[in-house]
This record gives sequence, structure tokens and C-alpha cells, in this order.
Amino acid sequence: MEIGHVDQPVVASLKVSTPRAPAGVLLREHFKTEVFDTEARILKIRFEQQTPGQEPASFTLDVDGNEGSLAIDDRLIKAPFGWEM
Repeated sequence: MEIGHVDQPVVASLKVSTPRAPAGVLLREHFKTEVFDTEARILKIRFEQQTPGQEPASFTLDVDGNEGSLAIDDRLIKAPFGWEM
């Protein structure tokens, strides 16, 4: 994640790795940061794939504290999340 800072931190880009793109795909558009609160440690990002069949698929990333969940297709993947920047 590339973080910018105006009056508060903002997500400028995301790098997403997938099985078909292990080196990662850099996303600079088509994602929306719904919540990014570094003090409360809450993050919610939605990405909408504009080209069917292209990687990565649409997803939602939710983070609450040190717990993250990634909803992609019909799967929900839970994992720890680190806030170190």
C-alpha cells in the first residue's frame, strides 16, 4: 500500500499479488477507501474490476485492529494485519 498524506493519511495505490500475477498488480484506480483511520486502526477498501476475467478480481478488504478479512469471489480470507508503516 502506498500512503499519501494531506490533512490525514490516504491510500494512494495498492499492490495486489494473485496466483496468476505473483509479482503483483499495481492498482491506482477503481478502488475506494471507505474508511482509513490509523488511530482507531480501521480500514475498509473496495476494488471493482472493470475488465471481466482480468486479475485481480473485485474484492473488499476490511481491517479492524490487527484482524483483517479479504472478501473475493465467494471466499472470505481472514488473517492478521500489521499497521507498521
